[in-house]
Amino acid sequence: MERPTSESVIVDGVDISKLNDKDLTLYRRNNVGYIFQSFNLLTDLTAGENVLLSAALSHNTNDVDKALEMVGLKNKYKKYPSQMSGGEQQRVSIARALVKDSDFLLCDEPTGSLDYQTGKQIVSILEKLSKVDGKTVIFVTYTQAIGDIANRVIMVKNGQIVEEIINNNPETTENIKW
Repeated sequence: MERPTSESVIVDGVDISKLNDKDLTLYRRNNVGYIFQSFNLLTDLTAGENVLLSAALSHNTNDVDKALEMVGLKNKYKKYPSQMSGGEQQRVSIARALVKDSDFLLCDEPTGSLDYQTGKQIVSILEKLSKVDGKTVIFVTYTQAIGDIANRVIMVKNGQIVEEIINNNPETTENIKW
């Protein structure tokens, strides 16, 4: 989301850190899905409209109803954020990212407002996107057990990388507990 303070960010042979503001905005819009910890839903739009807006701004999208169904909220299409629990709002935020069919998903504590079972369901969806669909999923979390399903874990403390783990035999979501 930010430009690097040094070095480059090269994706598919393109140095995206050198893109001008307009091209970088288009790149983010079309190639990166965001799941924010704070949801960032538009309060004047329903759940369906929040997801639809994300789809309308992107060039490669999935079906809005399918995205809401994936996160268990197809029946909440016409509900406003104020009419939903925090966990439901979190799942609308996730559906908004999933509808974009992005190459990359940046996830900031996507399970933080979810109960255990729903959290596992969401992690399972993200795991499938990575392992089956070939998407790059970057997952920021304090839940260390989730790292067991990752191919690579980077531990950060006070803004500094303190450890990097390459996991050659990642677990499946169904086998982790947190």
